[in-house]
Amino acid sequence: MRREEIFDLTWLDVDLQNRRINIRKSKMGISRLIVMTFMASTLLHQLKLRLLREQLRETPPRFDLYSFKDTDRILYPMAKATAKRTAIENAIDRFEDELWKVRERAGLYDPDRKNRWTFKVLRREAEARFIKCLLPHETARMMGYAEAGKQGSKQL
Repeated sequence: MRREEIFDLTWLDVDLQNRRINIRKSKMGISRLIVMTFMASTLLHQLKLRLLREQLRETPPRFDLYSFKDTDRILYPMAKATAKRTAIENAIDRFEDELWKVRERAGLYDPDRKNRWTFKVLRREAEARFIKCLLPHETARMMGYAEAGKQGSKQL
């Protein structure tokens, strides 16, 4: 998935029972269905339960605290839009800041190779691994490329 697709996900887009994610809006303007790994679905299920538990813990509920809703974004559900930026852009910036801190603590920060651990590089790594075990049209579909439909019809 692309970074913007991940940050735009709401709980309504995720089917934990069938391990599916519905991408409503992608860079190519095509909606698609993603199959989650068992581990990804387990972690999302645990996150949802934790959010629900936090909400139930407050009795009586306070209106200034977070209240779980199915329409909430999964990552950074309380990210707010500002005058110049959308909520998704603000959430992505916060995520990138946290990712840099994690890289530094793990000893992965190299000032000479700043772009070594970016989300885009990790996505390309995933594509390289898909190419090794999937057909070209399957790889294109998994990566969300517009030519996925064209390649798939050529393979048939």
